[in-house]
Amino acid sequence: MHRKRLGKIDIQMERDHIDLLAFAGHKGLMGPQGTGVLISKQDYGLEPLIHGGTGTHSELERQPEQWPERYEACTLNTPGIAGLLAGVQAIKEKGIDSIRSHEEELMRTFIEGLTKLEYVTCYGPRDLQKRVAVVSFHVEHISSHEIAMILDSTYQIAVRAGLHCSPKTHKYLKTIDEGLVRVSFGPYNTMDQVERLLDAVKEITEAFTN
Repeated sequence: MHRKRLGKIDIQMERDHIDLLAFAGHKGLMGPQGTGVLISKQDYGLEPLIHGGTGTHSELERQPEQWPERYEACTLNTPGIAGLLAGVQAIKEKGIDSIRSHEEELMRTFIEGLTKLEYVTCYGPRDLQKRVAVVSFHVEHISSHEIAMILDSTYQIAVRAGLHCSPKTHKYLKTIDEGLVRVSFGPYNTMDQVERLLDAVKEITEAFTN
C-alpha cells in the first residue's frame, strides 16, 4: 500500500505504479476529520472491516460483493463526504504547485528560525524537496505537552505534541519521554504567523533555560 499526503504532492496511480492508495481527508485535502478514501486499481479481494447496514441489501448478513457497497457498511457520512468534496475543490482552485511553493517558503523560514535558537533541535530532512510542510522539534528539558499548552493559552497558537501515534519513531529518536512538538503549515497560513510562532518558541525557551 502506498500512502502519501494528497493535496501537497502530485500523485498519479499509473505513473507511480500504485495498486492501493489510501489517504485521510483531513490532512492535505482540508476535509473534515473522520473522512478518508481507498482507491483500488483492481479487485484484490479485500475483506470489509464492518458488515451490515448497506441500505440496499438488508437481507444479507454479510456485505454484498459489488463495489462500493462491499466496503460501505452502515449509513454513509454524507456531511463529511460533502466537506471533503469542498476541500478537494479548494485544492484544485489553488493548484498543488502553488500550495506546495507557498508552504515550502513557510517551512523554510520556520526551520531556519528554529536552527538559530539555542536548546532547540529540529527533526527531518534538510532537503525541503523530500518533505512536506510538517516540522517537529524538541526544546531541551521542556515537555512537548507543556510547550503546546503555553502556545495555546498564551499565544493562541495550535500545535500537536506527544508521540504522534508513532512510539517506535520516538524510541529511535530518543524522544519517547518528552515527545516532540509538531507544526503543520497549510495554504492559508501566512509568513506573519510563522514569525509570531518563532518569537513564541524563543520566548518560551528563554523563560525555561535562563
